Amino acid sequence: MNIFIDESGNFVSGINVICSIIIPETIAGYVERKYQDFEKGVPRDELTDGEVKGFGLSFDSRMKFFDFLNQYKEIKITPATIDLDLQEENIMTDFFNYVHNDYKTGISQAILNKDENRRKELSKRLKTYNQSPTLFIHQLLLVANLYKTFDHLLVYYLDRKYDFCFERIKIMIDRKNPTGLTNYEKLTRDGLPMFFQNISKKQPLGIVAEAWTADHPFRRNFECEEGIDVSKICKDNIQFKDSKTEKFLRIVDIVVNSFSLCLKRILDPDEEDMLYAKISNNLATGPKVGPNFILIGNEEKDPKVKVPSKYLKFYRQCS
Repeated sequence: MNIFIDESGNFVSGINVICSIIIPETIAGYVERKYQDFEKGVPRDELTDGEVKGFGLSFDSRMKFFDFLNQYKEIKITPATIDLDLQEENIMTDFFNYVHNDYKTGISQAILNKDENRRKELSKRLKTYNQSPTLFIHQLLLVANLYKTFDHLLVYYLDRKYDFCFERIKIMIDRKNPTGLTNYEKLTRDGLPMFFQNISKKQPLGIVAEAWTADHPFRRNFECEEGIDVSKICKDNIQFKDSKTEKFLRIVDIVVNSFSLCLKRILDPDEEDMLYAKISNNLATGPKVGPNFILIGNEEKDPKVKVPSKYLKFYRQCS
């Protein structure tokens, strides 16, 4: 199963979005060919250094893109968003302390096990988070996004025709620096399995045994006593690739950029409605739920709400 991830925002202020799209192997070849047809029709003045980028597309090109994407109902979009202008400081502090305690527990366990290498690695990561709240928030949102994405895998791909897709879960993230991994990408590669190891113990993904039988490759590869071990899904399955060579990363780039435009109220209201309706057709949460994981405070307390007010009632309040 293929999961492609990209982001929009600086993770310092304002609305920040991480989107993942699931594209099962059953349709990947068709999607790739159809996307190539779309790219050929993009006007040259909308290209960025010869490449199709979400921020360079006109409204008409975006609509044509989602006309193509909407043909494939098996493609599911999972957005995770956070508006840092609405966050109360104590909320973010609570999140940080929660993760901080998990790291300290891991360090203590490494000391007990006399695993000096792991102790050093965990201490190094914790120091990085302490020095850079931006990296912490970035990682937090990615964890939220992926956990919901894995949850959606269990909902939308029950049909046995998808069984072979679960022999391996491939997670591909758009690479920011073609010459090497950034600090965030290194932390993601090395830290996500540990994040999810703790989450799996406290809140493992549940499965319906009648649908996900013992011989299913997803259970065979990733199940533990408590349920599905999400850390196993992440381990050795995360790749960082350049969108110049990976068409599916260009697809998720357009998705996350378009989604972000809708939330930031940049478009003409009528255009925003039309674009959001197109995006909703592939949302894993369905068209009436809206963005599926928004971390915000109480919007009624803050008149500076920047997200579309008509969608607020659909947001899941997670703070």
